[in-house]
Amino acid sequence: MRIYKVIPAPGRVVVKDESEAAEKIGSMANVIVQESVGGWELVTAMPVNVSRQKGKKYIEEPYNALVFVKDVLKEYPKKAEEE
Repeated sequence: MRIYKVIPAPGRVVVKDESEAAEKIGSMANVIVQESVGGWELVTAMPVNVSRQKGKKYIEEPYNALVFVKDVLKEYPKKAEEE
């Protein structure tokens, strides 16, 4: 059986120069490594627009949904028979 978890990640990066862009985009690798602990595997990243209400207006904020999957045993394997 597989179980899934979804982690929100920024969908927009605001930077001043290329080195800052490389640093911020590279930090996504840290998120993936942290979330992979325990056998989780990143299977996809998909854009999600989130609307946040501010007064009577809505502000669109881009996010990415990082989808991780993990295989878990549905039942324990039977003990191997002795020969």
